[in-house]
Amino acid sequence: MIFLSKRKLIYKESNKYRLTKEGTKYGKYLYTDENEKFIGWNKRKLDILTEKFRADILRSLDFRLYHMTHISNLVGIFENGLFSHNKVKNYTDISNNVVNERRRGKDNPHKISLHQYVPLYFNPRNAMLFTCQKKYGKDMVILEIDKSVISNDYTLFSEGNAARKDSKVTTNKLDLANFRWQEINSLAWSNVAEGVNESLKSLMMSECLILNRIGPDKIMNIICSKESVRKSLTNESLSKIEINVNENVFF
Repeated sequence: MIFLSKRKLIYKESNKYRLTKEGTKYGKYLYTDENEKFIGWNKRKLDILTEKFRADILRSLDFRLYHMTHISNLVGIFENGLFSHNKVKNYTDISNNVVNERRRGKDNPHKISLHQYVPLYFNPRNAMLFTCQKKYGKDMVILEIDKSVISNDYTLFSEGNAARKDSKVTTNKLDLANFRWQEINSLAWSNVAEGVNESLKSLMMSECLILNRIGPDKIMNIICSKESVRKSLTNESLSKIEINVNENVFF
């Protein structure tokens, strides 16, 4: 709203936003079933107007995005992209069945089931990866995703595991500046003296959620735990993107 006000597209009157004459070029008044008036924007026109503003925000946000998957899924991913839990077919499912039940819910600002989103982590070295590595070992790989995907429609950000009721879930990119990044980027969620810190464990699984699909062109590189895996992937020529070995990301 601050950006729209500065561009003189809206003004505030009686605690409600109104369109200026310039604003009517980009939006119009719509009405609810209860005859309450609100502003509806022309998305195409507004996207063009806000392109530089959104790019500036993106540059100012210092984080990376990662998706973890089983190595057997890579062929399909590089052919078709990453799909949400509800849309993906013929893949090795690494998700937790108990957590899956909680992710069916729609308790978020967009009221869309989390199963309709592709989950990305800010910190891939989290409890999810730990559990998956125990089961699949070196067959777990991590994909780094171009953070421009956060500009996709209906994107969500969660400070903490999005399936937890005590996690903050927002649509606002500016809220990311106030996320607890030191905790999110922690290397461990437990120690000998205090045991498991459940709050920290959740924060380390903070998420960026992208609706439905992420195209293969948004995959920046593959991270694996062993040189043997890197060589195998290189020989298979799945993609021209970089394949790195980083044991520090894994357990």
